[in-house]
Amino acid sequence: MIVGLTGKSCSGKNYVAKSLKALGFTVWDLDREAAQIGNSMKDGVLKQLGTYDGRELRELVFQNPEKLHVLEKIIYPVLQKKILCYRYDLVINGATLHRSGFDTLCKFVIYVDAPYEERLKRAKKRDRITEKEFALREASQQDIDFRAVKYRRPVHVLDNTSGFTPEDLDRALTFRGLL
Repeated sequence: MIVGLTGKSCSGKNYVAKSLKALGFTVWDLDREAAQIGNSMKDGVLKQLGTYDGRELRELVFQNPEKLHVLEKIIYPVLQKKILCYRYDLVINGATLHRSGFDTLCKFVIYVDAPYEERLKRAKKRDRITEKEFALREASQQDIDFRAVKYRRPVHVLDNTSGFTPEDLDRALTFRGLL
């Protein structure tokens, strides 16, 4: 079984992922997996985008949707093959779950939701970025919000407006029949 875990930047996806991992699930971080694939394909990435430095790539693709699309076309097919070859239950944690089409591989999707202002506060603290940088990140994630796009699998929304404890998460997932 494959489960999707998604939400916008600083919504609490990684917290949920850690909690699911503690419950025994195998969790793959899409960004981390994509970075590993990108590193193994440095020549192709460098040829197409002019850099394979992680920080430079992030800045480049958050500011230029066409460059992001180029990077995704390089990495997503390899990543999809890796997901499909995995033989155990798997949680895929990634903001780009819908954009990548990986939501179609999932039995259902858990969407972690939090308001913009709360996510901005978390991003400033965690990532030490400015409001302008966060706004660029937000603009690149318009196709992530479950209210704006139609996911191709059932979506279960977890409200993380004010944070939640492991017990809250366990209750929410159990209540929805996800555990």
